Amino acid sequence: MSTFAMILSFVLAAVGLLSGLNKFSGSKLATETPGHLDIPVGQYRLAGVLELLAAVGLFLAGIGVVPEALGAAAAFGFALLMVFAIAFHVRAGDGLMPSEPGGAGWAPAAFVFLLAVFTGVLVLV
Repeated sequence: MSTFAMILSFVLAAVGLLSGLNKFSGSKLATETPGHLDIPVGQYRLAGVLELLAAVGLFLAGIGVVPEALGAAAAFGFALLMVFAIAFHVRAGDGLMPSEPGGAGWAPAAFVFLLAVFTGVLVLV
């Protein structure tokens, strides 16, 4: 894995860690978002678990403990999660950028999607 791919893996792992932990934090954002997106809290927390698993896979691949293919799979899995995040935000009527409490807009998820796809491709090359 190139140094740049490793750095991107760590950045994406940090995003996954922060996003995943936030879904369990009990913060105002974490408690309002499932209702805003009209999804069950359990499904929202499952997304958090998947984000945490992706973060672990990216980190372990970045430090060379597991095969790079696992890091790429984690990145592409994270990208798939972001596709669903974008779909839920669009369905909830969110615009591109944050516009109301509980609604984050879909631009952050789109950015993370692009980062995840780019990272997955770089890890494989």
